[in-house]
Amino acid sequence: MVNKMVEEEYEDNEDDEERKQMMNSFLDRLERTTLPIIVYHPGPAGKFWRSLKMMTNHGKPFVLVAVDIDEQFRDPLLHYNEPPYHDDNPKSKQSWDMKRLANPLLGDSRKINRTQMYRKSNIDYEHGIILSKHNAHSEFIDELPHFDIIYLDYPAYSGDNGVDEISYWASHIKDGGLLIVEYSCFSGTYLKPGRQTIANGIDIELVTESMAEFSRGDDDKISVFKIHSKVKKEKLPKIDFLANCFLERRLNITALRENLEEERIPYEHPSKEKINAHIERFFEYEFFDPYDSRLFYGPRLDIHKLKLGTTKERTWEDLDAYRVWLKSLIANEHQLRPRIPESHTVGDYGGIRINHVIGNMHDFSDWLVEQKDLIISCRKEPDYIREAVKRHFGTQDDWDAPWNDEQPGMKDPFWRGLFTRRFELLDKSVYLNDVTWSGEDATSNLTRMLIDAAGTKFPHCRTVAFISHGMAKQYELAKSLHGYEGPINRLIIFSIDHDDYDDWD
Repeated sequence: MVNKMVEEEYEDNEDDEERKQMMNSFLDRLERTTLPIIVYHPGPAGKFWRSLKMMTNHGKPFVLVAVDIDEQFRDPLLHYNEPPYHDDNPKSKQSWDMKRLANPLLGDSRKINRTQMYRKSNIDYEHGIILSKHNAHSEFIDELPHFDIIYLDYPAYSGDNGVDEISYWASHIKDGGLLIVEYSCFSGTYLKPGRQTIANGIDIELVTESMAEFSRGDDDKISVFKIHSKVKKEKLPKIDFLANCFLERRLNITALRENLEEERIPYEHPSKEKINAHIERFFEYEFFDPYDSRLFYGPRLDIHKLKLGTTKERTWEDLDAYRVWLKSLIANEHQLRPRIPESHTVGDYGGIRINHVIGNMHDFSDWLVEQKDLIISCRKEPDYIREAVKRHFGTQDDWDAPWNDEQPGMKDPFWRGLFTRRFELLDKSVYLNDVTWSGEDATSNLTRMLIDAAGTKFPHCRTVAFISHGMAKQYELAKSLHGYEGPINRLIIFSIDHDDYDDWD
């Protein structure tokens, strides 16, 4: 019997349920888990629809990661080249209901610019679709967990359909996971029926073979292998990866309950173009302190009321299903990974407690948004950075993409990646104009300037967060805060260097 993995949505076929059951039969060979199934599809180009339909037919929570150097496959909202090919109406296509998820933590800001995450809004269970423009075997993969399933339609590792290709991908699959290959690309592997050793510590076992109809006149044989692995390679834990994918899994119980009580709606994340345009608008305002032109406060903007040039779209059509999911997360607190900065107190100067956090501020963007009395203070984007990026790349999105081997990409102010991830932080920020941020020539009394600006723009503010500055020494803080009598009583300083602010006895 034909196993139709990618059925055409317009066709009412009485055998649909039977075909889905056949698909489920081998996916159910996976170890039972309460966590989503993690699927990797390397080098799919436009074929990621095949693995996606396989998982949606299965009907269980999943995260599909598709990685390819092809630019077009990352934007399913613009490129409608999936089946059915004969219908030019985009509303009939599978991509129509795909909505971009908000705030995934998928690597650094460069990877943000090259990675997008979606979900199909009409599906009422947890899932995500990650589309990333990287090399499928040498970039990004080491930041991912062991996979439950890898789907191969192309030899993305070696370019050859031999056993070496199969062995490489099998090493990234957990013990008991599945490797699914399309026969047309891997007919030359000559893998024997039954169980056999293909690499040190890895056995592979053929589970089933069946025909798959992907689109009209496009059939192929699918081989499903079970992986028996003793490989102990260190990988990102699955729960941590899921927390990187879904904001809700990074919240604590209190925040999840607040989402339920306030009936918050999960909206689609605005595009980078819309966010960057809004950031540019933010910095066009010239609102300075009349006594010190370096104090740049910026406008007060209610981000939550902005449409950012587009209609807000829900990522979950069924809000009741979304709330059921939130309740399941509350009931399984051990699966949550809240990002709360671990700080240590380095001093108390004039009644202001100084907390130092070793880590990238980007990693705590969710926490920064939730703090009601906290303001981020930093410097205004220097014009030369903005103009240089536009001159070389045309857009702000690609500020850190290499121009060429001789001319590496521009380095952004720390906040660009931060606000691209959580644009709501624009409404909790204040900036300084024309200051030198770090080094021996840093603007004197910079700490005092930062908290003065925060307290002036936000009278309710009690806590100010910023990244390390000057020479990152405590004596600079003590000197700058001497005699301060304003409302601020706490500073949180983020830095990635362990020896920052270690000069105080």
